[in-house]
This record gives sequence, C-alpha cells and structure tokens, in this order.
Amino acid sequence: MKKIGIFCQAPAGSGISVRVNAIKRYLNKLGFQTTYFDLEWIDAKSHFITLNNATALFRKIVLRNNVSMWQEMRTNSRIAEFGKYLKTVLDRFANVITEIDIMQGDGLLGGLTCAQLKKRFGIPFVQVTHGLYALDAAGSSGTRRWINVVTKWEQDILRAADYVAVESIIMKNYLNKTYNISEEKMFVVPNGADLIEERAEYKFPMNVIYGGCFGYWERVVDFVKTAEKLSGEDYNFVLMGDGSRRDEIFDYINTHHVDIAYIGKKTRKEALRRFCSAQIGVIPGLKSVRSEAASSVKLMEYASCGLPVVIVDIGDWGELVRKYDCGIVTENSDPKEFAEAIQQLKDKKIWKRKSENGRRMIQKAYSWDKVLQPLSAIYLDRLS
Repeated sequence: MKKIGIFCQAPAGSGISVRVNAIKRYLNKLGFQTTYFDLEWIDAKSHFITLNNATALFRKIVLRNNVSMWQEMRTNSRIAEFGKYLKTVLDRFANVITEIDIMQGDGLLGGLTCAQLKKRFGIPFVQVTHGLYALDAAGSSGTRRWINVVTKWEQDILRAADYVAVESIIMKNYLNKTYNISEEKMFVVPNGADLIEERAEYKFPMNVIYGGCFGYWERVVDFVKTAEKLSGEDYNFVLMGDGSRRDEIFDYINTHHVDIAYIGKKTRKEALRRFCSAQIGVIPGLKSVRSEAASSVKLMEYASCGLPVVIVDIGDWGELVRKYDCGIVTENSDPKEFAEAIQQLKDKKIWKRKSENGRRMIQKAYSWDKVLQPLSAIYLDRLS
C-alpha cells in the first residue's frame, strides 16, 4: 500500500481544512494510506490582530507616524521566524519521511516543506494550491520585500512540484503565464461539498447569512452595509467567521449602529447547521485576479444546504450559479445590488427552485467524489 504524507497548515474549520480533509478521505478510498502532518506556525495568529493585542496597540499608538518602519520590522520578523520554523519542521520529519512514498503539499508552508524534503530525500510531491500566495501578500498590504520573498517561495514550490492541483482554469493560465509552469503538470480540482441531510427551509423573517473568512478579498463590509439597508421586519442578518478585517468590520457596525448578529467562529459541523437554519447566503468579493482564480468553498457549502445564494459575478462563480439557477448574480459587490437580489428571493417559488437547484448542482457535478477524480489519475497512474 502506497503511503502519502500530507503537509499542511490548516486552521480548523477553514476552507483549506475542508478541502484537505476531503482529499484525505478520497485518497483513503483509493487505497492509499495517508498521514497528516500539521504545520501549525507560531505566526498564524498575526492574521487575526485586534485592538486587544498588545502588538496592534503598539502599532496604532507608538508607531502611528512610522507605518513603514513597523511594516519593515514585521517583515524581517516574519521572514526570520518562517525560516526558523521551516528548519524545525524539516528536522522533525527527517526520521519519518523515508516511510512516505509520495508527499502532498497544501498551502505555502506545506509546499515549502515538500520542496525541501524532495531536495533532501528525492520523494515526489503534488502541490495543492488554495490561492495565489504572492497576490495575497500584496493584497494584505505587505512590504515590497515580503511580496518579493513570497513570490520567490511560490515560484520555487511550483517548479519543484511534480504535479500541481489548481482550483480553476483561470488559476492554471495565470501560473503558466506568470511562472512558466507547464500546463501538462497542472490539473484542475475545484472545490466541492457533500449534500447535507438537514436543509434550509423557506420562512419569515428570513435569516441572511455570511459565513467565512474576513480577508481583504471577501469584502465582508459590503454584507454589513447590505444589513444596514435591509434589517427589519422581514430580514435578520447573521455574520459568522473571523479574519484580518474584523476591526474594520466591527468599527463600521458600531459607528453606523447596524442591526446584525455576530456569532463568532464555529466548528464546521455547527457552521453547516447555521447555514441550514438560514434562508439566503451572501457571497461578496473583490474583483481581482486572486478572486477570479479561486473556487468558492462557501458557494458549494451554501448550495449543499439548499441555501439560495446572492453572489457577485467573479471568475467562474457567476457562470456556475447561472448555469444551475441556484441563486442570483450581481454585477458588483455592492450593497444596493445585494439588497435588490435578496428581495427577489422573497418569492416562494423562486426561492424553492433555487434551493432545489443548488442541491442538484452538488449531487450532479460538485460532490467531493466527483471533483477529486483527477487525483486518481495522478496518484494511481503517474506517481505510482
């Protein structure tokens, strides 16, 4: 039996975690023995800085007029910590890696780990991408040095990998053009979901939910502004998740007295239960290459719960929702457009049709077993 080592840093309940666990289950079904190596990095919490953190207070008060100085300090610290941690990881796994036949790297740290282990031990690896790391570094207002370092890491990972799983054709084309990665070694594996036994029901007042990351690319504040427009007798707005933009989001909620319920981060099981108790799921987003190249886990999980979606027209997202008629697509991530779309879903016939169609989409084409089928060709035929 072939042994696959999966190297990943995946916060519990995150989209990465959902995808990695689905891949692990699928590989086990194919007859592989999988071992998961959790690469939890000490700096992971830096993505969730709040006003309660001493570092954030220091940045806001002491270095208010020296932002570039602060950013450079953080860049130097992150690069040093990253290098130190990577060395620790490599040393830790050196004794067990010889038992692994194939490696799978997930995310930036997982990919760097596999690239270094391949260099040292010659073990082949598949890189599973969850985003475009250099663009994320730029979008998160990283320094030029940090962006350059992450760009170099991303390039090194992609070139070292034997095969690369990408989320979309757009991502495949981008990596080919940007890093000259051969199309022959890339294969498309979009995100999927599994049908949930419990499902959303049509009722009033309608619970309108956003559940997910508060990253810059998600534009969660557009959802909050939609709640500002519509909260009242017919709608309750629910916000679930966390992330780097939380201060900006909560500042807007408090300064504009927005009537919205924030329920924090939840386990995946509880998050799905909350989706099933809602009537509409909203997916705002920044129109950018980073977003266009992504495959939305959120869209799949809303649909698996029978939750009609209101989604901005980004990449393949809008085309998919139109094809299966499982929601309403807006041209922009705009509160006015979202509000108009939400009001259309008050019609019971429209709501029920889109609810059924979302579940049909998952069953017909986007169950995890279906979307992960390209992995079998890689692991069973080429790498075995």
